[in-house]
Amino acid sequence: MRVQVPPPAFKNRLNLIFNFFLFNSIIRKITFFLVVQNQFLVSESVKVFISIPPEVYYQKILDIKFEPEPRKILKEEWGQKIAYFKIERLEPYEQRLIKMQVKAEFDFNGFKVFKNGEDLNIYLSDDPYLKLKSDVLKKVALKLKKRAMDEFEYMKLVLDTISNTLYYNIDGKWENAEKVFLQGHGSCSEYSFLFSSLMRLGGIPTRFIGASVERKNGIDFTFHRWVEVYINGKGWIPVDPQFYDTPESDGKFFPDDGRLFLITTIEPGTNSYLKEWYNYKVEGKKGIIKIKAFFKWEK
Repeated sequence: MRVQVPPPAFKNRLNLIFNFFLFNSIIRKITFFLVVQNQFLVSESVKVFISIPPEVYYQKILDIKFEPEPRKILKEEWGQKIAYFKIERLEPYEQRLIKMQVKAEFDFNGFKVFKNGEDLNIYLSDDPYLKLKSDVLKKVALKLKKRAMDEFEYMKLVLDTISNTLYYNIDGKWENAEKVFLQGHGSCSEYSFLFSSLMRLGGIPTRFIGASVERKNGIDFTFHRWVEVYINGKGWIPVDPQFYDTPESDGKFFPDDGRLFLITTIEPGTNSYLKEWYNYKVEGKKGIIKIKAFFKWEK
């Protein structure tokens, strides 16, 4: 739970979150490493799905290579492209490495908030992790809606409610929004589930963003997820409810410290290939297939 501080006018934050987009374009080489290992005495079959980073925001994909080459490139129901691999026989104690090498240009001067004429209904629909029929969450949303003068104030009230209810905790689970609210803690994904649920219950469209973050040591093991909110007259804007619940946020709802993100997925909810995952998913026998995954950022 973060300590509340008197923030500047909330609507002005739309400009504040983009303060760091003042630099020239930056190029990074980002490699995703995925190692799967068979820890059992018999051979196993393994399926691997890896999200292919799209060209969005200030992000331009200059080159992308896989090693080995994927069996096929899939497209899930929301349009996200996914590289599909299948290891027919992973022998006892054998391990395989799959790499995705991305060369990306981050052009801050080219940043713009998305505006488009797409149908927004899908971004208001339910999902197994949102639980929009939950009486608990509907009661919270109704209470906040009565207090809010407009959609900006409603978003601020939702962020404050989550900040006062949750603390950050990674326990290896992804629980739905109702359970996250009741248990009082969650990961960045679970913060996003709860925030998105309350926003949609308030009639405001949302979608999930999955990404890798450029860390100080260049290695990203934990990844990150946040939410985009559709505001009338503004378009899609990024909101990070887990970041908001930190002392560093100082009332801002998205980092403005110049950190880089390689966005890998933009989706309204779970999909048929990745399910609740966002950067990758491995299908194999639980407890038998060991997985190690991380991104390496290089200048």
